[in-house]
Amino acid sequence: KRYYWRVKGMNIAGESDWSETRSFFVLAPADRFEVNQVNGNSVELSWNDNSRIEDGYIIRRMVSPDTTFTTIDTLASNVEEYIDPGFDGNTNYTYHVLAYYGDELSDAAEYSATLTSSETEVETPAEISLFQNYPNPFNPSTVISYQLAESGDVALKIFDTMGREVAALVNRPQRAGLHAITFDASGLSSGTYFYQLKTGDFIQSRKMILLK
Repeated sequence: KRYYWRVKGMNIAGESDWSETRSFFVLAPADRFEVNQVNGNSVELSWNDNSRIEDGYIIRRMVSPDTTFTTIDTLASNVEEYIDPGFDGNTNYTYHVLAYYGDELSDAAEYSATLTSSETEVETPAEISLFQNYPNPFNPSTVISYQLAESGDVALKIFDTMGREVAALVNRPQRAGLHAITFDASGLSSGTYFYQLKTGDFIQSRKMILLK
């Protein structure tokens, strides 16, 4: 979003004319950040393009035990996915996705997890499962993970205790395998919420607690 500003000076003698009008952008960070391990040695990052005015996206990665992020790629505007082609097994990785416009950067969408490397394809899960979010309780974000036994249309939604939908994290086809998505509840108040996974005839819900 673009904001405009101007200034003028004032004292007991009067006031000056307005300065030249200037502007700046506030870039909306990506949301619905999801990580899907495609095969034994690559992961797919996907997110929702919240900005629409960015020049592109920057992908950063931190590998434990390092404490600094390294830029691994720069993408064009409106891109919403990226495949990291290789990593070491049983290592904690933290990914950042940032929109940029000129020298301006958005806040980072973040995902952190320990990924297991293998020379073979990741085995397709035998059943659909919705796992407990982590951390729980959380503030303000948490990771929701689930596995799909086959590809299909997937809906992952958040509801309050009154049954009102407060967020739709996923509503699209997805392939079989393990999926994880970061839920940012910065705009919600403390309390109990439920997240529901629906795919085909499968429906499952779990409870989570937001503590601010």
